[in-house]
Amino acid sequence: MAPPTLHRRALLHAYGYKHRQPQTATPRQPRRTAKKTRKKQTLTLKEKQLAARRRLENKKRVQAAIDEALLAVWHEAEKLHELLGILTPKKFYEMLLQRGGKTSRKPNRWNVWLHKRRNDKLAELNADEPHPKLMELTQEIKAEWASMSVEDRIDATDALIEEMNDEREQRQYTPHNSAIGGFHDTRVTIGKVWTEVERWHNRTSEHFIGISCRSEFDQYSRPQTFVTSAEIETFFQSRFKISVETLAKQLECHLLSGFEDMLGTKNSYYRELLEVKSQLAALLLEKIREAAAPVPIGKINYKNFNKITEKYGIVCDGWPLERFCCPGDINSMPELNVLRNAFKTDAARFRKLSNAELIEWRKARLAAAAPQAPAPTPALNIAIDIDIENRGPASLTDDTPAAAAATEVPVVPAAAAAPVAPFQQAVFNVNGGAVTQARPRKQRSDKGKKRGPNRRTGTLEQAAAA
Repeated sequence: MAPPTLHRRALLHAYGYKHRQPQTATPRQPRRTAKKTRKKQTLTLKEKQLAARRRLENKKRVQAAIDEALLAVWHEAEKLHELLGILTPKKFYEMLLQRGGKTSRKPNRWNVWLHKRRNDKLAELNADEPHPKLMELTQEIKAEWASMSVEDRIDATDALIEEMNDEREQRQYTPHNSAIGGFHDTRVTIGKVWTEVERWHNRTSEHFIGISCRSEFDQYSRPQTFVTSAEIETFFQSRFKISVETLAKQLECHLLSGFEDMLGTKNSYYRELLEVKSQLAALLLEKIREAAAPVPIGKINYKNFNKITEKYGIVCDGWPLERFCCPGDINSMPELNVLRNAFKTDAARFRKLSNAELIEWRKARLAAAAPQAPAPTPALNIAIDIDIENRGPASLTDDTPAAAAATEVPVVPAAAAAPVAPFQQAVFNVNGGAVTQARPRKQRSDKGKKRGPNRRTGTLEQAAAA
């Protein structure tokens, strides 16, 4: 059947429109209507800063409480060491921290019976007999358990439950060997990490080098290394004249030597200095953001602070140091403390200029950046040809205007002038003193001599003719 033409389509549309009946039933509604999503409340910059400050304060409070609790545990470990006179406070500290909690789940009678019967069946087998699968044993023991009554189950498992409780109690109060536990933890974790790194290397063809070593003598793990290709080994051998394994051993020796403890005071000072710098940089950024609110400022450009003033209209009042710079460029603890206290007490602050002040500041900046007129030259250098023998001007005449100016220049005395070749060019200032003097060039030894053909070449030609 051929598709309807345009004329047929128009007729069909008119027929359907003519016989259309009005709809009396209510239109179908969706079963569930979507709930209007709650409009997210947008916070201002000030509210975000207050929320971040509260989170930071809560984090510090939690960390301080944890540190206080750990310190109390350490004091208890020291008391146990003094009371018993065995082990070390550190060992007691680790034992207290690794103490397992009391389990709230009671032993299950089926699990106890399954464990006992499975061990009994395996013990009855001879050494040369094949061991059955655990699933098969479980099915046999399950059939035995289903045939027993409730009283029989209780009588058969009471003693087993007491034994399991004793094992749990013994496991709970037996001292843990933290060194062995740490060794197994390190072995398993490093194995997983190396496996993941090898898969990552196969996927991306990127290289990786890893070193693991202990930091205390009571640990059992040995130095371990992992590289993804032999090119890394070749690089260490050619660049540092050392293998990766040797580097790991040297690193372990450094960690076990206590070198950081010998530097103690110096390192602690550097750490405190870096911490103060970080806190001061955060404080200055917070202060300038408060002054520029609601306009956000990402960072402070200390070297070109004029750009911040030009863009945001922010100036710094009361800077206590001689040099305006980033806190990271200050390496003096007293200066850092002075700067921090100045901003905390509002002795120094960031201030936003008004429109009139900003216009005046821009005018002053343009005036300072305007080019200055060059200063007049105090002395005029005149270059003339001097006849050293006559001690007077030789190339100027009295008829020219320049000659009149040259006659006013005093002649250099014979004792003050250095001997130069006749009619050489010399430079004098208006006071008559010599400024520069051309040094005579050394003459060639063959000056004025006629240069002919190479003597050696002529000798060879004469020998060939003979």
